[in-house]
Amino acid sequence: MSKFPDFSAYGYQIIEQLGQNTQGGRVAYLAQNKFGKQVVIKQFHVQVGGSWDGVKAIAREIEVLQGLKHRGIPAYIHSFETDIGFCLVTEYVNARTLTANRRFNVDEVSLWELVC
Repeated sequence: MSKFPDFSAYGYQIIEQLGQNTQGGRVAYLAQNKFGKQVVIKQFHVQVGGSWDGVKAIAREIEVLQGLKHRGIPAYIHSFETDIGFCLVTEYVNARTLTANRRFNVDEVSLWELVC
């Protein structure tokens, strides 16, 4: 028995857990769709009796992602509701996490100024 949720009814198979925000009630998984393409599923746990603010924030994130088209932002693919919350599916970008400690040299920062 897998320790991961079963999203096969939605066409996804979990490969591994990428991250977790226990305070925010979110877990991110690397998954594969039925065509073998890797995606990220962000699962939002909605607590029974909780406020509607959390649900509204999730709906807003989905709405914003649906409207964004930028090569630096993973594209929205799909969203669905489960018995324990909502799931947001985005494209998978094989890159370091944004929470990783990084140091940049002067040339890298100068390049950003040119691009932006």
